[in-house]
Amino acid sequence: MKLRILHYRKLRIQLEGQSSRHQKALNLQSDKIFYKQFEEEQQKGIVHRGDPDKWDGKMRDEHLAELLNSELGDQLMGHFVGKEATTRSLERYPEGRRVMPTRLGNALRRFEDAAGAQYGLDAILTAPHFSLIAPDQHVQYLRDSRQQMDATIHLCTVSLLATIIAVAFLLTDGMWLLASLVPYVLAYVAYRAAVAAAHEYATAVTTVIDLNRFQLYESLRIDAPRNPEEERTANTQLMDLLGGSEKAKVRYSRDPQFTEQRLPRPGRPRARRLKL
Repeated sequence: MKLRILHYRKLRIQLEGQSSRHQKALNLQSDKIFYKQFEEEQQKGIVHRGDPDKWDGKMRDEHLAELLNSELGDQLMGHFVGKEATTRSLERYPEGRRVMPTRLGNALRRFEDAAGAQYGLDAILTAPHFSLIAPDQHVQYLRDSRQQMDATIHLCTVSLLATIIAVAFLLTDGMWLLASLVPYVLAYVAYRAAVAAAHEYATAVTTVIDLNRFQLYESLRIDAPRNPEEERTANTQLMDLLGGSEKAKVRYSRDPQFTEQRLPRPGRPRARRLKL
């Protein structure tokens, strides 16, 4: 387990280094083109883009996207594609301290950390709540994704068992031992399919959280947030409360039906008007 975790940690560090190198090379080559275009525009007396040294991050990204869509972007495509590929590969892994010893474990751990994080929600902690309040079609979509992942995992397990049995029975039969490669290849294909299914399952869980989080707040009698910042701040305390903390400070909203029916205050009774 330790060796496999160290392997994936090293692989993750290598991907980060490759991504950083591609990004630096992309910035360096694009800056050369931008400065050359700026000098040519100055010589002509017409400056469309302005001084690249005065660009902010948003302007630089816009000019880079324009450059990549032009013919001059051909010389940048190698580093651009490399940057995109390493970024997608890094998305398969969680943070360094959360790396697991298998591909499937890393895919599931990545989903555990990322699903609902932009709202301050813990996917593992709130999963039972969402399963109870989500509409039937959302739950069915989630169940189908989970069953697909479970089916590929079961196929991988059965194929591995078949490989072990085949090796045990054909170990002394010479070339017939090669027949054990058939279930082994099937197990490998099924395992890679399980990893892909885990990503699909993570997408399903993330989508259910996106669409039903306000229903969760309503069911817990929590005031609906007005913006993402307020939502993340409130959910920090809400996750502590659902996690069992007795020091969490969560403000509940009153039941509208209760507030509409004003209860009489104790004290002096009011005089009734007589109907004539």
